[in-house]
This record gives sequence, structure tokens and C-alpha cells, in this order.
Amino acid sequence: MKSILLLFPWLLVLASCTTTHQVDWNSRIGTFTYAQAVDELGPPENLELVPDGTRVVSWLAQRGRSGSVGFGMDAGFATPGLLENPMPYETPPTPDRYLQLRFGPDGRLMAWKRFYRFQ
Repeated sequence: MKSILLLFPWLLVLASCTTTHQVDWNSRIGTFTYAQAVDELGPPENLELVPDGTRVVSWLAQRGRSGSVGFGMDAGFATPGLLENPMPYETPPTPDRYLQLRFGPDGRLMAWKRFYRFQ
């Protein structure tokens, strides 16, 4: 019984990591409002007002990573515990991911898209 109780917290952590909230933006077109978007996503990063009353709004969904350069071991000549043959490696940068929502003059969602941008 003790082993089950010790395992339970890990099962909760594992379950929370595997469930992600994916929004079906297509189903929200025509019904989702700008006010609901701000309530759900917080203040937008960018807001553009178009003369016809349309709002083009974007939120940062995920911050990208800068690239890096480092040194690792050459698996063919590695001696355990020693850095005799360091090999350079590079991790490429990843872009920031954004969500853009377009709201009509009535404040309802007209269109959406995701886009990416390097900083």
C-alpha cells in the first residue's frame, strides 16, 4: 500500500504533463469576442487598429531560444571522465511563436493565424 501512495504523486505529475490545452480557433470564429480574448490570453503584445474598425491583435505564445555553441565528447575516442577530444557543436536558434487574431468592427473574431519571428 505504501508503494502505491508513493507512486500517486508521480502519476499526477505525469498526467499533468501529457495534457495540453489546444484551442480550436476555427470553431470560435464569429462568436469569440475581443474582450474574451483579453480575459483568456491577457493583454496583447501588439494591437493594430485598421481604419474600417478591424482590430489585428497578436500575443506571444512561446518565446524562442537563442542558439549556442559548445563542446562535447567525440564518442569514438572518448575516455570516461576525461575531455581528451572535445568536439564543437551548435544548437540553432528557434523563433518566437505568436498567435494573431483579427476582430471585426463588432468585436467578434473574423480570422486567426500563427506566425513565427526571430528576434
